[in-house]
Amino acid sequence: MKALKEGDKLLLMNDFQNETAPLALAIRTTGTPEIIGFCPRFLAHGLADLAADRHSELSLTVARVNQEAPLYYQLMCELKACSSQTRNLFNSQEFQTISGSIH
Repeated sequence: MKALKEGDKLLLMNDFQNETAPLALAIRTTGTPEIIGFCPRFLAHGLADLAADRHSELSLTVARVNQEAPLYYQLMCELKACSSQTRNLFNSQEFQTISGSIH
């Protein structure tokens, strides 16, 4: 990950053999492929649906690299998505309302 810099292109890759999270999306580098992490689980369902649509476009790039941060916070990515259909990426179970009223 030390060679990554702002603006570098990244790719999403299905990790369909992942037994605990079948919709897991690995993040990898271009060129010589290296898995550098995973898409947050709460976004994976919506992004997998979007990625499966051949009319959609996804672009993932490095937004910032911070070598001083703890390992899991060293890389910030920017995801841009374009789809011909209106989509709700936040309709999975993780985003459902827990209670009708919050006090």
